Amino acid sequence: STQKEDGDSVSSWCGWHTDHGSLTGLTCGLFMKNSVEVPCPDSAAGLYIRTRDDRVVKVTFGEDELAYQIGETTEILSRGRLCATPHCVQAPSGANASNVERSTFAMFMQPDWNETLNFPSEIPYHQELIPPNGALTFGEYSERLVNKYYQGKT
Repeated sequence: STQKEDGDSVSSWCGWHTDHGSLTGLTCGLFMKNSVEVPCPDSAAGLYIRTRDDRVVKVTFGEDELAYQIGETTEILSRGRLCATPHCVQAPSGANASNVERSTFAMFMQPDWNETLNFPSEIPYHQELIPPNGALTFGEYSERLVNKYYQGKT
C-alpha cells in the first residue's frame, strides 16, 4: 500500500536515484537500536517513490511481503513503456530516533553482462555515456556508471 506525502525533502538516508539494473526486489525495513529490533520510531521514515505524475509517495508493505522497483535497464529494453522508479529513503527523526539503524534486503536483478542495450533517444538516462551508435552491453553500461559515480569519469 502507499500513502501520499507532500514535499521533496524526504531524502536523508539515501538520496533520490533510480537503480540501473532491471528489477529490484525489496524486503520491508528492519529497524535496530543497540543491536535490538525496535519499531520504527517515526511514521515519516522509510521508502519513498516519485510517481510518473511527479507525486512523492511513501511506500509501506509488511514483513511477509516483497516490493519490486523497475530499474533503468528495463526502461531501456521496454523503450520507455515501463519506467524506472525514482526512490529515496527518509531517516527517522525525533528523540527516539537517536542511534536507530535501518536494514533491508535488496535483490538486484539484471540481464546478462553481455546483453546489448540499444538506447532509445527518448530515454534520458546518462546520455553522456552512450556512444554514437546508441548501443552498449549491460556490462559496459554498468562499468561506465560506476566510473561516473565513484571516479567522476564518463
